[in-house]
Amino acid sequence: SLLLLALAGGARRRRASDWLARASARRQKDIESLERMSAMSRIGAWETDATGERIVLSRESARIIGLGDPGPRPLSELLARLTPDCAELLRDALEECLRHGTPFELRAGTVAAPGTLMLRGRQVTDSAEPAVAGTLQDVTEQVAQLQTQRRNTELLERMSRLANIGGWEYDLQKRSMTLTAQSYRIYGFAPDTPVSFDDITRLYAPEDAKRIFETIDRAAREGTSWELELSPTTADGRRIRVRGFGEAERVAGRVRRLFGTLQDTTESHVAAEKLQEAMQSVAQRNAEIQQFTFAASHDLQEPARKVQALGSLLLARYGAQLDAAARDCVQRMQRSCERMSVLVDDVLAFSRIALRPAEARTVDLQSTVAEVADDLESLIAGSGGQLQIGTLPQVAGDPLQIRRLLQNLLANAFRYRHPDRAPEVTVSAALFQPEPGIPWWRLEVDDNGVGFDARHAEQIFLPFVRLHSGNEEALVQGSGIGLSIVRRIVESHGGRVRAEGRPGVGARFIVELPLRTPPAAGAMVDSAGGA
Repeated sequence: SLLLLALAGGARRRRASDWLARASARRQKDIESLERMSAMSRIGAWETDATGERIVLSRESARIIGLGDPGPRPLSELLARLTPDCAELLRDALEECLRHGTPFELRAGTVAAPGTLMLRGRQVTDSAEPAVAGTLQDVTEQVAQLQTQRRNTELLERMSRLANIGGWEYDLQKRSMTLTAQSYRIYGFAPDTPVSFDDITRLYAPEDAKRIFETIDRAAREGTSWELELSPTTADGRRIRVRGFGEAERVAGRVRRLFGTLQDTTESHVAAEKLQEAMQSVAQRNAEIQQFTFAASHDLQEPARKVQALGSLLLARYGAQLDAAARDCVQRMQRSCERMSVLVDDVLAFSRIALRPAEARTVDLQSTVAEVADDLESLIAGSGGQLQIGTLPQVAGDPLQIRRLLQNLLANAFRYRHPDRAPEVTVSAALFQPEPGIPWWRLEVDDNGVGFDARHAEQIFLPFVRLHSGNEEALVQGSGIGLSIVRRIVESHGGRVRAEGRPGVGARFIVELPLRTPPAAGAMVDSAGGA
């Protein structure tokens, strides 16, 4: 019987040993499973002893902190990995939790690899003496994302404030309205005050509120966006102008939300009204100036014509009785009156160009130059000169102004001829690109006349300025406003003009106009943009 009892006791011990082994294996398996889940979630565990001076770290906690193998170790090793202020905060939190059971959540900065840890702890009383257990997580990336999001939010808010544009959202199911800070400012609501859709519509006049409801209803039905310009009275009593854009968001075929932007356009609207008033005033003054100019030109022309007529009558009736000096005086008087008439005509033309914008029509330069040459036939023939006309394009511009431009340039070329040779004038045109992909037309008028000093290349375009001839002794003929008219016409067409010259050699006038229509096939383009 003793033998049987011994055998039975041995069997029980073996079963107990097997159970303990299986339980230990299950516990180890559970620990390994917890460690795997901890590694996957990147959240480690830790626990202190009753004194709070030693700490046990899980494998993930040890990896996060960079302390190598897990297991028990002095708390000071963990504290040494934290910034001094955070280490002091953690020690105080552990002491408070051990004494009074106060749980804590602490964000701490690390020293070795600058980052942020989140430590959470609470008191545990499984053993005879209380301890503190908790979790540890590396939240460096989350903190960086939050900081970036905060910076972006601040930047958007700053940009919204500078542009005076706010945003809003209305949830149709919850019937809740959300406004950005700038929308609060625009509408004059106190910051963070609950605002409903009805609160906003009450700021508008009944007819404007009706427009809002009709527009939103149409957008909800048709799935379109909308734009409205209205004049609400803000919650703090200001009358403003706003421009709103909005859209309806559909989910499963039903409108769930409305959202959009709101811009305070009061200042720009007031500025636009003032600009319109100023433009009307300028237009009225321009009309008055134009009327005055026409009247003044007529009043100035009439005495000049009368003096010319009287001079002609004097020479016709009494020319035989006048001596040579008297006849010369009368002829000079007539030439002066003639120049005055030309000057008045030029001033009138200059004022018309200044007051009337250029019309955008197609102008055939080839036929226009031929017509101008016919008009100047007596001048060209009298000078004994020749005019060579190259292949010229069609340009977009005002036909009358382009004709006047060409007439002034060609008349100058033949009028200011060199005394020792017959004039030779050439008109040519070519495409060029001042910038890649932006073609312009360049029109050139070359002559072999008296020329001018390059120092005066800009001065010759000023009104009432006439240069001396190459020998600096005699004034060049002309009213002194013809080239000013040329520049004004070119600039009114969005172009530019310049002149090149050499005394006694000749001059070149270069007119550059933007290409408003495609060039003809095969047209040559000078990509360098040189003359």
